[in-house]
Amino acid sequence: QGQQRVLDARARLEAEARISAQLAVIGRALLGLRELGELSRRLSSLTEEALGADRVWMFVREDPGARWQESGSSAAPSHELPLHLERVATEHLPPAVETRLEHQAVVVERRPAGPATDPQLEVAYAALRREQEIVGVLCVAKRVPPAFDDARLRLLPAIAHLGSMALQSCRLVTELESTNQAKSDFLASM
Repeated sequence: QGQQRVLDARARLEAEARISAQLAVIGRALLGLRELGELSRRLSSLTEEALGADRVWMFVREDPGARWQESGSSAAPSHELPLHLERVATEHLPPAVETRLEHQAVVVERRPAGPATDPQLEVAYAALRREQEIVGVLCVAKRVPPAFDDARLRLLPAIAHLGSMALQSCRLVTELESTNQAKSDFLASM
């Protein structure tokens, strides 16, 4: 029994090490991205790979009252969802999901996707935050079965946190470039 506990502990440590390595790869890949579209596409494709998803996309908004805008996705021709599944996945961010994300790290919904013979779609959502404000939502879709396992769902909030930091950095760089351009224009007009 003691040897089994040691083996179980070792397996948990190895799993945590794999998760840490995946997060490090994602963090390094997002570091220094300066354009929102590129950030969205890169974060989406890295998340798809890490979670074994069929498709990943983001919704972002500039201001708290503004409408959500889809911003980049991981969909490559080899990973395209059937058209009716695609529509179910990306048509809009459900208001109930946004409300639940205010209090939950991850929201998972299972949706029927067309005729009864078609697979269902499981969609997991994680908030991208600036302080306490939700400024984006990372959406991860997978045909079921099989559903997302607990280990992958635990990884999603950490990926969203990395995405939040990269999004904030991207916005700050854009603001700085805009300010510098305005300053240059002002000095040139003198």
